[in-house]
Amino acid sequence: MNAKRWRERGMGFVSSMLFWGIAAAAFGQQVPDSTYDTRVAEPAFKETHPRVAIDEAHFNVHTAEGGYKAFADLIANDGCEVTSNTAKFSAESLKANDILVIANARGAAMRNDPNVDKPAFTDAECDAVRDWVQAGGALLFIADHYPIGSASECLAKRFGVDMSKGHTSDPEHVEPSRPSLSCLAFTRENGLLGDHPITRGRNEKERIQHFATFTGQSLKGPEGSVALLKLADTAYDEVPPNNERVSAAGRAQGVAFTFGKGRVVVMGEAACLTAQTTGGARMGGGAAGPRAGMNRPATGGAASQPAAQPAGGRPMAMGAASQPASQPGGANRMPMRGRAKAGGGMRMPMGPASQPMGGASRPMGATRRMGKAPASQPAVSQPSGSNPATTGANALGAMGANAGAAMGMNAPGLDNRQMALNIIHWLARLLN
Repeated sequence: MNAKRWRERGMGFVSSMLFWGIAAAAFGQQVPDSTYDTRVAEPAFKETHPRVAIDEAHFNVHTAEGGYKAFADLIANDGCEVTSNTAKFSAESLKANDILVIANARGAAMRNDPNVDKPAFTDAECDAVRDWVQAGGALLFIADHYPIGSASECLAKRFGVDMSKGHTSDPEHVEPSRPSLSCLAFTRENGLLGDHPITRGRNEKERIQHFATFTGQSLKGPEGSVALLKLADTAYDEVPPNNERVSAAGRAQGVAFTFGKGRVVVMGEAACLTAQTTGGARMGGGAAGPRAGMNRPATGGAASQPAAQPAGGRPMAMGAASQPASQPGGANRMPMRGRAKAGGGMRMPMGPASQPMGGASRPMGATRRMGKAPASQPAVSQPSGSNPATTGANALGAMGANAGAAMGMNAPGLDNRQMALNIIHWLARLLN
């Protein structure tokens, strides 16, 4: 084995040990950040309100009241009408929606269930989603590393998307704030941000400068698709069951394309659109733990990101300001957006192996969570300037002091929050 290869393997081993050691304690306790400010200074949808359904009928790791609560609140405050989909996909269940969001669907509720990597969708469901998009629907399809990719590829194939189903790493383009070779930086500076209306936004304030992912898989889009998040020649996948290393050169972690009359965005990593805390006390008050997602303030491109949050936590976006952030006994329940939801509370998105997650016990049939977001909201200020990404071995050194920092829409110096809004803007045809 040559010296360079050995160094890469050594870096990968150290990074993996950091990720699975440090992160085992931190990431294993990921909970939605109830203090994250999801207000939008200038909502995009003031007259028309796209109907967005977030899926929770397929053992989803992330749901509108779990890991994707901040995402759901954010796009609602941008003017979308947000609901949860608790029904199997069919022409009937899809027809009322403009945009469908599927985040980390699985074949079973338990992480240690042998069916967890089996198809999350039936053939009939895959056909229904394909036909709905082809007729003009819009799909945001998010599928993370193994076992999610394996469970999701049946639907991806309907759109000509290839999923690696492994874990993607790149020692030369590491996100400086995270201690892992699988946490990747996509910046204007390193040339890995694709040119697309989603990355350009409607104006300079919405232009994406620095986006990060936090351990996902690689994708290959169909002919004519645009790679939003391009993987460099140094990227590789480690694919189960033997973690065989395969080059990911020419692939991506985010792609966008039209499909018939509809539009599709596929992301190979899910935490990038969350706002979570990991290992701290933020849910119940006190000192904040490391954050995971949108809830670290962006410093470039995201015009709608507040510069600071009020002491003691943010006012709730949709009138739930008086609801406590946590419940007795450690059973966290997130404040509801709009009227109360029947059928019980949320399940935490990243619980232990024996804990049901996502839509494991949800009743079938759509349950509305929120009506239209308010057309006017308090203005919030936005700092300017963007932090360039560190690359290669220097990034690993820089991460030492930042182990356990945020990942996703809450990460400092990142435009993940604005990217989430831009994706919805493009799917809703606000961007062309």
